[in-house]
Amino acid sequence: MRDASLYCPPGIEGTIVDVKIFTRKGGEKRRTPQGYRSHADLQNWRRTWADEIRILTDERLKRLSDLLGDKILQADLHDEKNQTKRLLTKGVELTREIIEKISTRNLKRLKLNEKDPLLIEKIEEVEEMTSRQIDVLRKITEERKEKAPEGRRTAPRASSSW
Repeated sequence: MRDASLYCPPGIEGTIVDVKIFTRKGGEKRRTPQGYRSHADLQNWRRTWADEIRILTDERLKRLSDLLGDKILQADLHDEKNQTKRLLTKGVELTREIIEKISTRNLKRLKLNEKDPLLIEKIEEVEEMTSRQIDVLRKITEERKEKAPEGRRTAPRASSSW
């Protein structure tokens, strides 16, 4: 019998695209090739899903920074539950880093130097759009998870900080 498999010389670098396990005629077929493919697919989906969530949250932060950036706080911002805990002090200029750390609920409570009656609505619109997009991603991921072969049904996880 002759070995007709393809070999790669030592020192070659690259990415494995597919794995195939062959059986002899009449032999019992193994489920391994499908398992490898689905595992690789799930890893890919996890990476893609996490990247898309990160992109959406970055876009959310960019939009909120465009709305609130460079505005000056006219009054201290205290924690709702613990009024003695000061989150921001009067006179602070809102930067992207500060906006990132503040919850949506607290963003709506800010008293700013510019009076924009539509500001709260704009903040809510940005938050609602982002949450809808994340929900769509979750539904797509759930559909892919259901279509995955048995034994490989693990969904990607992401944590939302807002």
